[in-house]
Amino acid sequence: MDASTEAVRELYELFPYPSGSPTVRLGFDARYLLSLVNLERPAGRPLRVLDAGCSRGVGTLAMAVLQPDVQVLGIDLNRVALEEARAEAAKRGLTNIEFAEVDLSNLDGLEVPDGGFDVIICSGVLHHLVDPTAGLRRLQQVLAPHGVLSLMVYSKTGRREILEVSRAIDTLVDKSLPIPGQLDQARRMVAEIAADPEAGEIWREASSLDDVEFVDRYLHIQERVYDVPELFQLIEDGGLGFLRWADPTTWRLNPGAVGEVVAGQVMGLGDREFAHLVDNLGQGPATMEAYLCQTGNSLREAPSAAQLGDTVFATHPEARFVSKIRNTWCETRTEALGVELRTGDLALLSPGPLRSLVGILATQNQPFFGRDLLGILQEEGHAPDVCEATFFEALQREWLYCPHPVELG
Repeated sequence: MDASTEAVRELYELFPYPSGSPTVRLGFDARYLLSLVNLERPAGRPLRVLDAGCSRGVGTLAMAVLQPDVQVLGIDLNRVALEEARAEAAKRGLTNIEFAEVDLSNLDGLEVPDGGFDVIICSGVLHHLVDPTAGLRRLQQVLAPHGVLSLMVYSKTGRREILEVSRAIDTLVDKSLPIPGQLDQARRMVAEIAADPEAGEIWREASSLDDVEFVDRYLHIQERVYDVPELFQLIEDGGLGFLRWADPTTWRLNPGAVGEVVAGQVMGLGDREFAHLVDNLGQGPATMEAYLCQTGNSLREAPSAAQLGDTVFATHPEARFVSKIRNTWCETRTEALGVELRTGDLALLSPGPLRSLVGILATQNQPFFGRDLLGILQEEGHAPDVCEATFFEALQREWLYCPHPVELG
């Protein structure tokens, strides 16, 4: 292990990241991720997920809880965090999860299943390696031919204010001190600046962070950030292909910030060029999260109108259905129904075919044929063309998806 990697391990063993309890994160569902690609996984073996850089297992544990038939392996160098994760898994009685001490920079000692991992999660880790490209290439080597890799790295543009604060701290703090001493100095400095009414909001936010978050954000000893072209170069050098952004809604232009001419010109841009534009306009996210695949694989196309009836669908696992129900005398009234997808805003729906469809999806925990859903909508009095258009709108909004046949048993 090189000196930089050892120093990163020591930092995280002092301040295990993140703080907090197990939480659901983007792309936690293996079947949904695999539905995005053309190649189908072989039948007859369990789904296997690798969380590369799991730390305390905050997201890893949630994946195992929500997918009890999926085998989950979390790897990290942080021995303190791994012990925490193992203890939490034992407390919850989880039998489909394991944790191992493995260095992401070389993957020495990693037990790779035959055919590779179906899904690999690498969230907020690669940018802390001495050589992120080499780390990504090693993950590519253990990803199955049909597999999907979810990658998150820091954005150079989206973290601009954080980087400014970090550089100021780096200039004023005595770097010869151990991390706890640097933390004490930095805390006092940030608190003084944040107390100034003229200070920016970023300083007040920094002052409010707990120690774990503060160290990770402002005192990290090995970190790099990426712009959009650099991210795509990293993906290419890592031997992988770009599938799509994990949450495309994070790459939307603010209509008030661009004119009609610009808005019209961007319509024909691809994912890469559009994201680069959004980033350059300062509207990009603080982190860039993308789904990747092997170069021999590609993004799966949505079913056509002629295929809707015979295609099997499932409710998107990252969709949460919200209903507002009023109980009056001898009557229960559903006054509003809406959907939250990922971390997006709640979309409350007015009465109509789309709300009817969402009402059906909210009760579906099993896959279903498109013709069954279309039939229910038509029974409610909606015209066939309206039902079809409604179905495609739900697909476009990602409230449902198409699992591969192998996932149906």
